[in-house]
Amino acid sequence: MTSESAAYLERLDYLRDEFKKEIRNMGPEELAWKPLGEDTNSPYVLATHVAGTEAFHIHQLVGGIDVNRNREAEFAASGMDPSHLEQMLIETGDTTHQVLSKATTADLDETFDYRGQSVTRRWAVLHTLEHIGQHLGHLTLTRQLYRAQNG
Repeated sequence: MTSESAAYLERLDYLRDEFKKEIRNMGPEELAWKPLGEDTNSPYVLATHVAGTEAFHIHQLVGGIDVNRNREAEFAASGMDPSHLEQMLIETGDTTHQVLSKATTADLDETFDYRGQSVTRRWAVLHTLEHIGQHLGHLTLTRQLYRAQNG
């Protein structure tokens, strides 16, 4: 494994672990709560979307594994079990480790077309880190708002 891949894995693991910590002690109501109703995402949706994003950008775009992503379903996801979300994040992380531990510098330098622009596989990893970090902030703020309203 390259030192670059090791660094990416360390940061991805950290962000995923922070997600797991946040959702681990949420009850069903909090997992489903949307701060502004239908215009915002519940913690359940955020965790599902983060797993989908990581799977698509790293497993598929970097690793060549067809994940059959259904992005719309990620935003429609609902459930009451934080352990299900935690397991999904663990499984996503396991596959990410398999993909990135095999990725060479040359692999990460490879370019492909993404939404009409040429990007590298490295870009897909960095985009994933950025995206998960952004949604971790959303999750943290959603929890703060929920607790402020519900004690």
